Amino acid sequence: MELKLDQWATTPPVGYPGTVSPPPGKRSAGFTNGEEPPAGYFNHAWDALSDTQNELANLITGAGLTRVESDLSQVLKAVQRLIDRRAEILALTQWTEIGSCPAPVLGFACTPAGDAVAVCSANPSIRYAQATDVWASVTAGSSYAGVFNDVCWSDALGLVVVVGTGGEIQTAINAAGSYTRRATGGSDLLRCVAGANAVVAMSTDGAIKSSTNGVTWTTTATLSGGVTMSGLAYSPTLNRFCAVGNAAGTYPMYVGDQSGANWIAATTPIPHTVNPPMGVLWSETANCFLAFNVSGAVYRSVDGMVWVAACPGLNVSSVDAVVLPQHLVVMNMGAGTATVPPSVMDLLRLDELNGAPSTRLKLNLRFSPSLSGDAFSRVIRVPVATAPNYKSPFAGRLVGLCSSGRMRVSGYVG
Repeated sequence: MELKLDQWATTPPVGYPGTVSPPPGKRSAGFTNGEEPPAGYFNHAWDALSDTQNELANLITGAGLTRVESDLSQVLKAVQRLIDRRAEILALTQWTEIGSCPAPVLGFACTPAGDAVAVCSANPSIRYAQATDVWASVTAGSSYAGVFNDVCWSDALGLVVVVGTGGEIQTAINAAGSYTRRATGGSDLLRCVAGANAVVAMSTDGAIKSSTNGVTWTTTATLSGGVTMSGLAYSPTLNRFCAVGNAAGTYPMYVGDQSGANWIAATTPIPHTVNPPMGVLWSETANCFLAFNVSGAVYRSVDGMVWVAACPGLNVSSVDAVVLPQHLVVMNMGAGTATVPPSVMDLLRLDELNGAPSTRLKLNLRFSPSLSGDAFSRVIRVPVATAPNYKSPFAGRLVGLCSSGRMRVSGYVG
């Protein structure tokens, strides 16, 4: 994998470390300005390559491994993990614009037919694209004049679901189809997430609406009245939902059953002495929920009930995160200057989010995927194609939603 190690910044941006020398024997390889590279974006990339190479060498020699662990199959699995890590790093250096909306993009989803759906803060707020970067407007049902905040595709229901202000929920059988109002009234709905048996929609104040058929929607719970809820996720392994939020003196965290109708509070939530959680995700690789807060600190839970620290704060302003097979990507928001891009991605290795952090993670790469003058507000991972008829060109990639209305897609991340 080529990471363009000859591209170095003359002056390191704020938050980047100083000069890092390459390993012995590599003093001139890849560099065009002498033996000592100046500080810059790819110092982290060199560290990552050195780290994975050393790890592979240790595995092959069997250092610290038992006889069972050091057999050929284990080595080959370790090699594959290293290949996957490097592939993910490379993919996040390659971003392509896929179209734009007339206002900040708030949500994005793909259908198995290959269509993409985006919602933005303009009215009409639904846009769709048929496997191209040409986006068209779609008229919402029932002359809805509000703004849709999120969209998801449900395999179980075979529907596109959009949720928005005023408790609005509408569905369609395809991205460009006719949207039908299914529910309205109540607080603004912020997020919608599809599970194996139901779709759950969450409002900022904790009201939960759920449906197992897409037609009938019920307000099943109020997680914590009057507080701000910030994140919602679903675990296909546990077949349960998880929601996180923040309030004065406590950070409410809840687990919902497969129907989204029954919710219980976490027994050991994130302590209120730290910054409030911004969102929650499920990692298939790590087999746990991961919650992140505004300072970039990460917490983990194998069941959504008991939460422990997994990574200290990165001293950033985190706005969103997404899980890859080998990494957790935390999106940070900066003011944006000539040397500091407005959106920066931190990559954290999943196998180092072990619940007992004593120092900052060894592997922490930073990438700048946004265009000049842009800032990512959300990052979404499009699921890998699992069915033979899944035609989305964005499958297995990340989609960055920008405050300018632009949308950008990464290289393949698996």
